[in-house]
Formats: sequence, structure tokens, C-alpha cells
Amino acid sequence: EGVPAVQPVHPSYTPPITNTTVLGFAKSLHDSLGFFKSKKKRIQSFRHMIINTTKRDRMAIRNHYFNKYQVPISRVIQRNFNGVFRQLLLYAMMSDEEILVTEIEYALKHKNINALSAVLCTLSTSELKHVTAAFNLSSHHRSKDLKQCTHSITSCMFYKRNVNKLLLNVLDGTRPHAHHAHGHHNGDATVDLHAVETDVKELRRVFEQQTTASKTSSLNKDLLIEMFTHRSFEHLACIAYKYECVYGQTLLSAIKHSFKSTSETGYAILLILQYATDQYKLFSTFMAKCIHDRNDAYAPFLRFILLHYDVDLKNIIEHYGSSALDSWIKLELRNNGHVDTANVMLTLCGCE
Repeated sequence: EGVPAVQPVHPSYTPPITNTTVLGFAKSLHDSLGFFKSKKKRIQSFRHMIINTTKRDRMAIRNHYFNKYQVPISRVIQRNFNGVFRQLLLYAMMSDEEILVTEIEYALKHKNINALSAVLCTLSTSELKHVTAAFNLSSHHRSKDLKQCTHSITSCMFYKRNVNKLLLNVLDGTRPHAHHAHGHHNGDATVDLHAVETDVKELRRVFEQQTTASKTSSLNKDLLIEMFTHRSFEHLACIAYKYECVYGQTLLSAIKHSFKSTSETGYAILLILQYATDQYKLFSTFMAKCIHDRNDAYAPFLRFILLHYDVDLKNIIEHYGSSALDSWIKLELRNNGHVDTANVMLTLCGCE
């Protein structure tokens, strides 16, 4: 029996730029500013920079701009732009870690455990380490680190909730290093197929015991939490493949059947499994949520596109549907007066 194939990842849209080009972009941005410079020139200059650079390039431009002109590029953007286009520029000049910290802060502020899980459960061990460090260093959270904040919104006074155990396990960072770079599988990772068979049998036993007892409370959640927070993503993908081969039922449907639809623990486990088995499909559902959930205007959508652009955005859009995305951007952004933002998004998404 085979092992699930690793999903292909499309290359970045633009090659890395040279140091000379970094200097040129920084100068162009600076020269577009000033009392006697037109708004159109400012927008054109920043738009040209975004659509012709990668995240790494923009970080280099950001650092050089600060060193050369002694002012953070974020402050320049705040002073010279407004509305949705300003949001776009601010997110474009953030690192991946800073964008993810923004997502975490939003989830914590609104006590949205599922939103928090959507970030923490879809990161590799190394990514989680960097994001945790970035969060802990942010000025808004010096009194509490990420673990303490997570514990605060997932714990109860009288008992320790299962989702609390799960997310704290994830934050421990003990998942094997079988993943690297946001959205990439490591093809060289080894999986113990004997351990996979053992885990598959254990899962089946857990589900059968619950069926016999006919009670959700009888589900051995501790075993599921341990397995899904301490196995590599490749190992979990093999478990899912083997489970369906042996029992004729997807592991995804077995887990859905075992948890209530409102279970935050069940949701987190499903996130981990979907990330391990079909991450682009999972991310396409995230993008759909950003598009249809307008609690924070267009900000979640802008963050999502800029987070995934250099890595796996094309794969995600293939799942979502390019024509549907094109239509939404034109209808919701361009037709509502956000023409400059819409044009940038259409270019980044490969719609135009």
C-alpha cells in the first residue's frame, strides 16, 4: 500500500530582487511623498512596489527605508494613506509572523477559540516558535505570554477544558519537525508505518467504544488530543490514508461523527487533520470565511492574501475558484470605491 502523495507547491510569482533594486524601491517610495507630490504618484509608487516584490524583498525594503530615512515605513503609510488601501499597505509591509500575531490578537480580543485554533493548529513547529516569540515580544502583551493568554480564554474555574489541553500541547512545540515553510510538506520526512498501523487500530477502538456506549462523554478525548498534537503532520496523513483503506470510512467523517458540531476540541482536531491531508482545500475554506464574514471589513481577506501570496496562494485559489474570486473582488472592492486595492488584489491573485 502506498503513502499519500505530497501536494505540489507552485513557485513564487517573482524572483528575489537585488540589493540595488531594494535601494531603488526605497528611494522611489520616499520620492513619491511630500506636500507637493500628487496622491496618484504615491499610490502608483507603492502599488508598483507591492506587485513586483516578494515578502522577503519587502522586508529588505522596510529595513533599508528605516535605516536610510530614520522613520518606520508603517508610520509613513499611516500618514499618507487612508481607508482600505492603507490597510493593504500596512499588511504588505508586515512579516508573516506579524500578520499571524495580528490574527491571534483578534481571536483573543473576541474570545474566539476556533479562530485561535485556526492559526495555532496550522503551523509547523518552527513557525509556531517564531510566531510565539513575536507575540511575546509585542508591546501589547508583555504582561502575558501566548501560553498564558491561550490558557485564559480556554480554561474554566472548575475544570480544565479539553480544548485548553489541546492548544497548550500545540504551544509546547513538541510535534516532530516534519514540516517546514508555511504550506510546504517536507518530502524527506520519514514515517514509521508500524506506528501508523498501531495508531489506526487505537483510533478504531476509541470510536467503537464510543458507539457501544452511545455517549459523547465516553469518547477518549485524551488519546485523540495526545495523538493529534504529538504526531508529525506526515504521520497523521498516513494514518488518515490507512484508516480509510482498512475501514472504508474517512478518518475525517469518523471524527466529525464523534464530536458535537459545536465542539471546539473537535474543530481543532479536524483542523489538524485537514492541514495534514489537504491543506490547500482547508485554506480555501479559510479564504471563503474571510470573504463572507465581514465583521472586520476587508482586513482578514487582505491579511490572508498577503500571508499566502509567496507560498501557496495559487494552489488555494485553484480550490476556491479563480473566476469566483475575480468576480468577488470586482463586485465588493472595485464597485464599492476601493479601486486601487482591487487592482492590487486582482494582480496578486492572478486574476488579471
